[in-house]
Amino acid sequence: MRVINLDETGIKLITSDKKQMYLSSQEVKDFIQKQYNLENNVLSVNNKKLILSDKDVLEFPNILSYIENNFKKD
Repeated sequence: MRVINLDETGIKLITSDKKQMYLSSQEVKDFIQKQYNLENNVLSVNNKKLILSDKDVLEFPNILSYIENNFKKD
């Protein structure tokens, strides 16, 4: 799983299977505040869904940490 920073507009999450989810800057803030659901390998954020592989699920804590450390605004 990868994260691409799209300047001030938001980020794009890309799975190992090349599936993508765009998160606006506001949705990134919501994501950091744990306003998402990860159940049965499906990540849901504000009515958007992204199917994750088992590998992506294992990498998810690192991705979450990366987003928190690099996109959190005080």
